[in-house]
Amino acid sequence: MKLSALKRDHRLGLGAWVNDVPDMPGLRLKVESIDGFTARKAQASAVRDIPLGRRVTALTPEDADLVDTEVLLAILHDWDGLDEDDGSAIAYSPTKARELLTNPDYEPLRSAIRMAAAIVKEVGKLGTEDAVKN
Repeated sequence: MKLSALKRDHRLGLGAWVNDVPDMPGLRLKVESIDGFTARKAQASAVRDIPLGRRVTALTPEDADLVDTEVLLAILHDWDGLDEDDGSAIAYSPTKARELLTNPDYEPLRSAIRMAAAIVKEVGKLGTEDAVKN
């Protein structure tokens, strides 16, 4: 295996734009890798916030959702192409992201963020938007 195949651009910590997320026409997401430093740090912090008694046995589905939400919020940096029904753009903000990602009716958005972050992990370079199209 060539060493270059293992190399990942350290600037991905700033996030990379992913275009053409499957089943999300027109949506672009700027995300970090699903298992990068930021995601791992957010996961550890969110798990620490769960009472010890629930951490020791097994996380409840509700606790697991809370941890997942914190990870997604940590790795999501921006979006483009997310609009209200009247066509007006929804500006990205951490507050708006939290509002949408904590609403179970928007699970498809959560899935899109996970998928985009997995793409960043696999592609592992800043040219993600170009690589995803190919």
